[in-house]
Amino acid sequence: MIQILAINHYTYDCDPVTLSFIEFVTLAVLSFITSLIFETRNEILSMNGIYELVFTTVFCTFGCYMIQICAQKYAKPSHAAIIMSLESVFGLFSSIIFLGETLTIRASIGCAMIFASVLIAELEPFMHFKTNRG
Repeated sequence: MIQILAINHYTYDCDPVTLSFIEFVTLAVLSFITSLIFETRNEILSMNGIYELVFTTVFCTFGCYMIQICAQKYAKPSHAAIIMSLESVFGLFSSIIFLGETLTIRASIGCAMIFASVLIAELEPFMHFKTNRG
């Protein structure tokens, strides 16, 4: 949520591509430091590790941040937060469609709970409940 509010604040003052690059470099440095602490050197420097790092860096981090920051410039922070909260739901459906994964009961319940919370957050302003106050 803090990231969404910060992006909303700074996209009016600077170029979204520059902001995305700054966020990307910061994330890269912090991730590299963390990997040196928690990963073995063989995992980091293997060819599979380098391919995974490049793929994750370009597509999953830089590309996603670029799209998010450019799009969020034209959206309200509350709407961006709701859309971002659906990330796991879209990830679940994408893995089912593209990777052929099976939908488990646990995943179905989690997906339903997330989707219901988004609906409640969106519909709450339209719901008017009367309360009895003495």
